[in-house]
Amino acid sequence: MEHRQVLAIALFVCLDIGTVGVDGLPRGRADETGSPEPPLRGELIVVFEPRRQATLSALVEGQIAEIAREEGESFEEGEVLVRIDDRAYRATVLLLEARLEAARASRAATEAGAKIDVDEKRIERARAVLAGTEATLVAKEGLARTGSLSTVELEEAKTAAAVARAELELLERERESHRIETAHAVEAARIEVQIEEARLLEARAHLEDCVLKAPFAGRVEKVHAHRLEVSTTGRQLLDLLDDRTLLARCIVPIAHLDSLKMGRRARIRVLEVGSPVDGRLVQIGARVEAVSSTIGIAFEVANPDGALRVGMRGTIDLGELAGQEGD
Repeated sequence: MEHRQVLAIALFVCLDIGTVGVDGLPRGRADETGSPEPPLRGELIVVFEPRRQATLSALVEGQIAEIAREEGESFEEGEVLVRIDDRAYRATVLLLEARLEAARASRAATEAGAKIDVDEKRIERARAVLAGTEATLVAKEGLARTGSLSTVELEEAKTAAAVARAELELLERERESHRIETAHAVEAARIEVQIEEARLLEARAHLEDCVLKAPFAGRVEKVHAHRLEVSTTGRQLLDLLDDRTLLARCIVPIAHLDSLKMGRRARIRVLEVGSPVDGRLVQIGARVEAVSSTIGIAFEVANPDGALRVGMRGTIDLGELAGQEGD
């Protein structure tokens, strides 16, 4: 808000007092009688601002090992600007890599053990014994009906068949129980591997966060920390701005809004440099200032050599701007 107030004051200081008529019509336009007003005169004051800006903050805790740029120095996109001492984070990664390998080995052993079922030979023998005792029982029952076999011998045959059946059922239950237990053990081993993988992934991310790189090419505006200081997570370290492309911001009377088209070019005379630069209209504000009846606009200005600095001022001839034909 303070920035817009400054621009508003500068606008009305620089505009000729006759820019807007007493009836509210901008000069240079016809009033209701058809008589044209005097042409627009005056200048718009612009202030150069960064196209992009960001604050680099610490993503992990630790001692600051390096701050690669000082205030005012330039950098390229992807360049390392800050390093946090990563020795503890590297050790954590190594530890978790070893734990992950151990978890994977344990899972492999558990899965291999799950394939070893209860001895099928024992079950087959039990089935054979059961078949034999049942056949013997059937034969002795036939003899008993003819009176050729005593009751005691028949009961012994029934008992032998019952015992053989119980032994087979026991072995089958043991096999099923083994399968359930091993299935649970395999699942637990797999989950443990996933947990260790997640821990390692997080540790590697923390290790990567020890290095802060430039998100774009630009210049360091302010340094908030120093080498060897211990930083906490979230602490602001560097303020960055993109000065390769600047925005020349100004405000204009709302009466001229219809004549402003996106992409329109303007000649901006830079006060501190003394030479003009070209700008292209890229922003028109969404809100009108009710008190001053003005609206903010911005021109994009290329600054590849860094000759312009954020905060510099310039002027645009209002009559020249309003007199251009729409693109």
